[in-house]
Amino acid sequence: MTVLVTGATGLVGTRLLPRLVQVGVDCRALMRSGKEAPAGVSTIAADLFDPDSLMEAMGAYRRSSISQPFSGRPTQT
Repeated sequence: MTVLVTGATGLVGTRLLPRLVQVGVDCRALMRSGKEAPAGVSTIAADLFDPDSLMEAMGAYRRSSISQPFSGRPTQT
């Protein structure tokens, strides 16, 4: 089974991905360009705010889950 994880560099993803890799799960990380994935994890470049990139990234998967709270477009600082 292959798992696609969003938010790989966030609070949940940085803890979840290494554990999944440790138990032998094939992991892919959905990430924006320029980010780096943990060791043993493949990346798929996409952005939650770009529907076309999401469709392309998730097209090969039968199931997906986004576990992070999502309230809309982030504010610029």
